[in-house]
Parts: sequence; structure tokens; C-alpha cells
Amino acid sequence: MRTSESINEISKALSEAQKTIQKAHKETTNPFFKSKYADLASNWDACREALTKNNLAVVQTTESASYPQEGEKNQIRHILHTRLVHTSGQWFESMLILTLSKQDMQGVGSALTYARRYHLQAIVGISPTDDDAEGCVNHKNGKTEVAMPKATQSSRISPLKADYMVKLAKEMGYTKDDFKERIGRLGYKTATDILTQDYDTLVSEFQVKKSDRPEPDEPTEDPENPEFFE
Repeated sequence: MRTSESINEISKALSEAQKTIQKAHKETTNPFFKSKYADLASNWDACREALTKNNLAVVQTTESASYPQEGEKNQIRHILHTRLVHTSGQWFESMLILTLSKQDMQGVGSALTYARRYHLQAIVGISPTDDDAEGCVNHKNGKTEVAMPKATQSSRISPLKADYMVKLAKEMGYTKDDFKERIGRLGYKTATDILTQDYDTLVSEFQVKKSDRPEPDEPTEDPENPEFFE
């Protein structure tokens, strides 16, 4: 990062501005990743008022330059410059060489918009809203309660493993109530609710309790109609 010769005034102004800079809300949907993100407008909404009140402004400009590549012809690089300026004349500046997904103007425009967002966040201190974290927080009666996130589909055991565990339990002589009581101690209602982190523990317990009954063969294919305790 480059700066003006003195930065005392701009540092003081940025410190005051950051007291009131808001979080950038993720309101724009990315159809490819099926997720939301804070677009450039949301980032500006988060900081514009705070910057203006403290005599600060952000200027973002671009340039193209030719850089030699070892063993290759010179390659054109597109560069984003983001400068935070203060009415005193002091400034901070950072530059970023863009990485293009396509070597055409559409690729330049896409990379530039992406880079402007993150450069703006970095130079003034904007933090995007963490939707996943906010979803776990319940602000009720003036108190903040943090709830455990729900298990994702990928963190649960596969139907194959659930079926194997059920068959193992049945051959050990476990009744439906016995099985539900055991997994219920870990907070599960059915075999398909079990998380991968608890699978080995449960299977080991079932195997230790086994007497002279043969252990069922672990299926090699997913059953078409697995019979789970429900």
C-alpha cells in the first residue's frame, strides 16, 4: 500500500468513520452458486455516509500495462487502483492486478466489479453480514442467544450405513424401543439422523454387546427400500 507523506489527518478521520460504518448486507443472489452476496452498491451504502461526514472519499480507477512474461510475449495486465482521500490532501492507495476468467471486455468488467467490492471493503473496513452466523443468533428480549446450526445433509451418515446399523442392532436382539432409546441419548430420532461423528461409536457399542449371533454382512449397495426404525 502507498500513502501520502503524512497520514495523521486521514488516520484520525478513518478512525472516526469506522465507528459508524455499517455491515454490507448480502442481498444479491448468485444463480451459479445459489448463494447471496453483498454487491458493490450494498458496500457503498454501508460506508458512504460515514465517509462523507468525516471528509473522506474513495476513488477507484483502472489502467492497463504491458508486463514481460518469461519465455512469452509481453502480456497486458489490467490494474485496479483504489485510493482513500481526505480533504487535507492525505491519502492511502492500494493496487490490484486483475485475474480474468475470459480475455475480453466482459471478462474485464466482471473481474473489475468483483475487485472493486473487495478493495472497497479492505480500504475502509467494511464487513459483510455473515448470514450463516446471523441465522444462529436469536435476539430476544434484549438477550442474544446462539443456537447450534442444523446438521447439513452431507454431515449425516449415508442410507447404506444407517441400514447396516439397523440390521446390526436387530441381530443383536435390540428392540425398536431399545434402539430409539440408545440413539435418543445422542439427540437422534431415527438412524438417518445420525451424524458421521457418532457412527463409529454406536457401531462399536452394538458390536461389543453382540453374543453368539453372527454379525450381519455390511451391504455393498444402497438398498432400494431400506427398513429403518422410525
